[in-house]
Amino acid sequence: MDNSAILQKILVLGCGELGTEVLKNLNELKTDKQVYVLVREPKTKEKKKKLDQWKEAGVLPICFDLLGSPEEEISGLFNNFDAVITCIGYGTPLGTQRKITKSVLKAKVKLYIPWQFGVDYDAIGYGSGQDVFDEQLQVRELIRAQSQTDWIIISTGVFMSYLFEPFFGIVDKENSRINALGSWSNTMTFTTPEDIGKLTAQLILKKYPKTKNEVVYVAGDTVKNLIKAY
Repeated sequence: MDNSAILQKILVLGCGELGTEVLKNLNELKTDKQVYVLVREPKTKEKKKKLDQWKEAGVLPICFDLLGSPEEEISGLFNNFDAVITCIGYGTPLGTQRKITKSVLKAKVKLYIPWQFGVDYDAIGYGSGQDVFDEQLQVRELIRAQSQTDWIIISTGVFMSYLFEPFFGIVDKENSRINALGSWSNTMTFTTPEDIGKLTAQLILKKYPKTKNEVVYVAGDTVKNLIKAY
């Protein structure tokens, strides 16, 4: 099935680290489709300039208070689009992802990409001690319990930028030290936002609907793979 007649209007929620890369790659592949970005009303010259740059590139900004609006209002907005891609995640209050998901399903959007970029929440399960992880599992339950809206969960491993954050505890730049997580034999998958953006755009515009209603595991080249190739 050709998805060109299905997904004509694509809405990306947020244009931060991940949203920027998703928007850029969607815009490059979109052909006859229109890409939109939903953001809060810009309050600085820098943010206004960024929106102007997106306009010049052909992406249409929509200013909307997603966090402060009720589900009914959000659903009414989403009803105008064929696909919704959530690129706002850990910086939002608990409950935001459930609210977005319920609004998408109420609007009967054709394709939904929830904020599931990151670890495999099914493998972790409930009760990890991270409330946000439990919410991500609740989002999976919501989308799996219905059949009107197609969905794709994109599991990427940890964002590469997290590797260098002090709170993550692996790279200790101050003391020029690398810490192992429990043991040197433990491994983790890290993926750059650039790679996630490319792969997300490919999944939506090139692979859908073959990839609908499933968890897709994606990653960029790993150090191990590069060494083997060399």
